[in-house]
This record gives sequence, C-alpha cells and structure tokens, in this order.
Amino acid sequence: MNVTTYRLTSGHSDITREPTARVTPGPVATALPGGVQPWQDIRLLFLVLGIASLSALDAAFTLVLVGAGVAYELNPLMQVLIEHDARLFVAVKSVMTCVGLMLLVVATKHRCRLSLRVPMLLKGIFAGYAILVVYEIFLVSGI
Repeated sequence: MNVTTYRLTSGHSDITREPTARVTPGPVATALPGGVQPWQDIRLLFLVLGIASLSALDAAFTLVLVGAGVAYELNPLMQVLIEHDARLFVAVKSVMTCVGLMLLVVATKHRCRLSLRVPMLLKGIFAGYAILVVYEIFLVSGI
C-alpha cells in the first residue's frame, strides 16, 4: 500500500504530491517469540495454571479418598508411591504434570498425530480434570 502525503513547498502556494515509503499494516501488539500473540500467551498461561491447580487438587483428594478406603489409585506406579510415601506421590505427580505441560506449551505451534492443535488438547485436559475434581468433591462430601 503506497501512502501519499501532501505538503506545501516552500515559496509556492500550491500543494505538491510526494509519495512516501511503503507502509505494511500489522498488529498493534508485537508477536512474542514463536509467533504467539500476547493475548494468546495469557490464555495459554491461565489454562496451564488451571490444569496444574486441578492436578494438585486431584492429588489431595486422591490421598483423602484412598486413606478413607473409598477409592483406589488406578495408576499402578502411583499406587506404589501412595503406599510408600504420600509426599513422594505428590512430588512425582506434580513433576510429571508440570513437565508434560511444559512440553505441550513448547509444542503449541505444532500439530499432534490426531491433527488437533495443542491448545485444544489443553482445553480437553482441563475439562477432564475439572470433571474428575467435581466427582472427587462429591465422593469426599459423602465421607
């Protein structure tokens, strides 16, 4: 797009036309590294923080429910950790969740095998955790 400016030339009363440099329109906010726009980055941050928080709630409710004998851990590795040391269970679950989330955040610009974009996958993980935590709240309220 060529932009034309008009100015009065010195000593003349008439207006002359002078073309200026080419201007390319762009977004108001500059993109972050990787081409992620700032508003997308904030949404992604809140989504990841929400998943990490729901994972921590899931760990706490799992310990309460397993301790009360109402439920058991389906993951055999995590079941061994719960029986051995509850703090180790929470630490391993937190590290595994955070490492997985970091890998997914790095892969936000790539497609996974099922042709889903990673943010959509993160929304699905968030929804799954939310449903699980609501179910665990229901179970804990019955104890």
